[in-house]
Amino acid sequence: MDFKLTLSRLTGRHILGPGVFFSTLGYGLLAHLLGSSDLPSGNVATRFISVLVAHIAMMTVLYLTRFLAVRLSQGLFALIFVFLGYIIAGAVRGLTLQALLFEFGAADSGFSIYRLLGGVLVMTTGAAWAGFAFGVKAEWGQKRANLKATETQLETLLAASESRFELQATDTMSTIESMLQTALIPELMVTPQHAVTKLQSLINDTLRPLSAFLASSQAALEVAKLDPSIYRFRWRTLMTHLTLRDASQPLLTAGILSVLAVTGFVRYIPEVSPFVLLLLSIVSIAALLAITKYWLSRLVDRLPSTTRVPVVLAILFSSAFLSGLGVMTLSGDPVVAVSLATNAGVAAALLGSLFGINKTANVEMAEIDRKLMDHEYRLRWTIATLNGRHWLQKKQFARKLHGPIQSEVAAAAIRIERSLSSGEVTEAGEEILQSLRDRLAKILQDTVGTNEIGQVMDEIIETWQGLCDIELEMSDEVQRAVRLDPVCVETVLEITREACSNAIRHGSADQVKINLSIEGSDLVKIEVRNNGTKGILATRRGLGSTYLDDCTYSHKLETLDGETMLTATVPLQVKPSEFQV
Repeated sequence: MDFKLTLSRLTGRHILGPGVFFSTLGYGLLAHLLGSSDLPSGNVATRFISVLVAHIAMMTVLYLTRFLAVRLSQGLFALIFVFLGYIIAGAVRGLTLQALLFEFGAADSGFSIYRLLGGVLVMTTGAAWAGFAFGVKAEWGQKRANLKATETQLETLLAASESRFELQATDTMSTIESMLQTALIPELMVTPQHAVTKLQSLINDTLRPLSAFLASSQAALEVAKLDPSIYRFRWRTLMTHLTLRDASQPLLTAGILSVLAVTGFVRYIPEVSPFVLLLLSIVSIAALLAITKYWLSRLVDRLPSTTRVPVVLAILFSSAFLSGLGVMTLSGDPVVAVSLATNAGVAAALLGSLFGINKTANVEMAEIDRKLMDHEYRLRWTIATLNGRHWLQKKQFARKLHGPIQSEVAAAAIRIERSLSSGEVTEAGEEILQSLRDRLAKILQDTVGTNEIGQVMDEIIETWQGLCDIELEMSDEVQRAVRLDPVCVETVLEITREACSNAIRHGSADQVKINLSIEGSDLVKIEVRNNGTKGILATRRGLGSTYLDDCTYSHKLETLDGETMLTATVPLQVKPSEFQV
């Protein structure tokens, strides 16, 4: 038995909600109606008020039980404490109800052990049923809500991220275009020398700071905080999974119902041993429920849910009703027999639905947990992929701003400056600026990145030659797979380059071993091991650490056998099975 799961369902926040309160109130009214056939009829209003007040007393004890139980460590002791709280709540209700019925003149005495025990058994069972059932609903609904939220997040993540870099690039180019269109061209017509000054200002005050900013900052994507509260999980959804085979638990249901009926046996059939009646009741109920479980369920469970659910509840009710009626006819009082048999039928339908829902819920929630784990993997994988892509785009854009774009603007400034000696500086300047626009657009459209990972790795090794011995292990299969994903190539190279640099500069390493491999079907595993004294990353977190956080699926830094090793996994958007060997 899962104590923590049972405890959470019996003491969750749903206990404080209106669902548990009103469902147990309805059950209490029904139980009083069916179990008080020996009381004089009439006094409906006073009896209703008595049941309502007694119910409030019971719920008060349940609320107090929950308040105390949530402060206990989850386990068997806490579960026993909760069950005792439910029993005490049932007893408080029974005593309060008897006292009020006597006070209002609806009963001849203020105390009856029969009514106390019967009320405790019935209402404790009913309250526990309501708490557990609403707990299953709340837990199942929360998981379904989280699943729905992750699905929505996966659907919107790509679209939102696609527009992010595009918007930033557009804004940057709009700034440049605005300066060209609204400032430089009019300036050419009045004071050409000022236009040259503004072009130089564009380089010094806009392009250089922007390139530095893009190279050193990254608004990383993160897993958004889910809001499952917008998803409502209804009883209708939960009940559609109810089947007769799961709901019919012959021995367990028969045992519970027979124990609940013991006080009725003692009061209305005193001439027969209660143990004999208990055994007779268990056998008769179990036999009928066994027929429903192993025979009728084959037919009923094939029905559509709209028909199946009421049929299942009707069969459960009928099985217990007929069994209870058969036993209670020995009392010789048909009113008592029908009342208690009806009570048994209602209890059987409630218990059966709870058993069926609970079993289905456990299966469904296990499947939801599996999907949630898969969605979490896909979310983290996708976010790392997109962050890697945005890092690459920003890096390329920063390089373009720092290199060819600045060069083009500087060249335009020089051309305009040289044209000052001619008499057609304005026309020449406009041609130069238009040419500048065209050349800038061409530069920005060039998004080709490197895919020769082996060649760049060799360059990294050559860079540190004589200072550190760097060994690389990478199979041809890995190289062929990685080179088809430019973003993965850039991410792997950036992490490897940063790891080697920090190991040598900060850790004084003279030996570095790099191993690249494929993990699973869509991850590249990077292992960088060195014999340095301070580790692979710098003591202070910088751009490299941020890059690892944003652009890897996972990463860790650890010390093993006197060596420091960085392990990182990077999303691979081309599966190994998709490239030619």
